[in-house]
Amino acid sequence: MYGSIMTPDMGMPHVTFIDRITLAVFEDSGWYKVDYRSADVYVWGKNMGCVDRSEFCAKYEDYICKNNSVVGCHYLHKDKGYCKQESNLSCRINQPQPKGECFKPREPDFEEEIFGASSLCVISNLTTDYVEKTAILTGRCYLQKCSRNRNLLVKVHGSDWNDCPYGKLLKIQGYRGYIKCPTSKDIMCPELPDDTTIPGTESSNVIYYTSTSAKISSTDHSSIDSVSSGTNDNLSANISPILLIFVYLIDQYTVI
Repeated sequence: MYGSIMTPDMGMPHVTFIDRITLAVFEDSGWYKVDYRSADVYVWGKNMGCVDRSEFCAKYEDYICKNNSVVGCHYLHKDKGYCKQESNLSCRINQPQPKGECFKPREPDFEEEIFGASSLCVISNLTTDYVEKTAILTGRCYLQKCSRNRNLLVKVHGSDWNDCPYGKLLKIQGYRGYIKCPTSKDIMCPELPDDTTIPGTESSNVIYYTSTSAKISSTDHSSIDSVSSGTNDNLSANISPILLIFVYLIDQYTVI
């Protein structure tokens, strides 16, 4: 349940989720009624089936990292990542790098990078044609959007939009090197709910996994604050005392 708000090590708000299992804990207590439609989309391990730890560490490249001196990408691709050993796995995974948010505008680390609300992190070693030396593969922030059929498109500084086929390598005209297109359609271009429409044209940027608010109602009609994940920078201030108790119990008695 990596990234769930119920795990012992809660991450930054925009990579922490109020998932359906968390809501089920509230419901099973008998104290609350919950609206499962407001649960965040939880994509960690989606469609992997049952895999053991060694298989996970050997097979799922978008989730793991091997070199703690190289900047990578967090598995949600919203942030650049730093490589950290995970206590419950035999391998390292990329944690969000401090000040590495691709969605926050700032000066780029590399010439072709673009930071902004529609930017996500991908692994790349692009350099301009006049640079002879090949760069190392690192996490970099580029503009990205999804087509109506959930194909991923990428744009770097000075380029047009380019199709980035999942799990393939993408060359950009005017640049040496390539972009490693992410493997997961469910993370990069999640399926829209039935009652959701894509605004604008096919070229509109679509980021479906932004925050929702999980609504929890007390059965004795004493309301509690909505618990929000995502863009709220002060997430802990919105967590009710009962949720903090559950988090403490999970920390003490559960092995994730």
